[in-house]
Amino acid sequence: REGSLPLSERLTGTVIAENQVALFPEVSGRIVQVLVRNGDVVTRGQPLVVLDNRQYQEQIEQARAALRVNEAALRQAEARKRELVSEYERTKMLADEGLASRFEVETLEAQVASAEAAIDLAQAQIESSRSAIAEREDLLRRSVVRAPVSGTVGQRNAEVGMQVDSSAQLFTIGNLSRVSVEVLSLIHISEPTR
Repeated sequence: REGSLPLSERLTGTVIAENQVALFPEVSGRIVQVLVRNGDVVTRGQPLVVLDNRQYQEQIEQARAALRVNEAALRQAEARKRELVSEYERTKMLADEGLASRFEVETLEAQVASAEAAIDLAQAQIESSRSAIAEREDLLRRSVVRAPVSGTVGQRNAEVGMQVDSSAQLFTIGNLSRVSVEVLSLIHISEPTR
């Protein structure tokens, strides 16, 4: 008899979405809000999870306070230098007329140099404080976990109250409009007949 032979075989495989990514938090914390569910379509940059960020906000406030202290120290050092420069110029003028000792002039020169060093130190501390603020603001931004790609949410593992770190997978996101199936290969080996 002639005809087509139906070919069918059952295989086990895994469906993988195009551009599928596993999503992990970049900072540690307790989840206070989960904004999506399995099957939700998200766009790149959309907030998905909010972590408790109080510690980051407090660290930012501490760093801002340190910046204000360092700025005050700079103003104080600059005022001290102006005072010493003025005193140095008067003393040098007096020394040129023989009314002040060379030792007094040299002492004031050293104090002016010390005041300049204090200004440099205060400026470095201000830069350090600004850097600390930027670092802590970055950590605060990272306490909101955002979608790295557009796609559909799957494998949600995030629940309010969970303590997570960078090793905790929260979701898988992928483009379900194009999928591929990964099939375990089955090799059929037939033994030769004798």
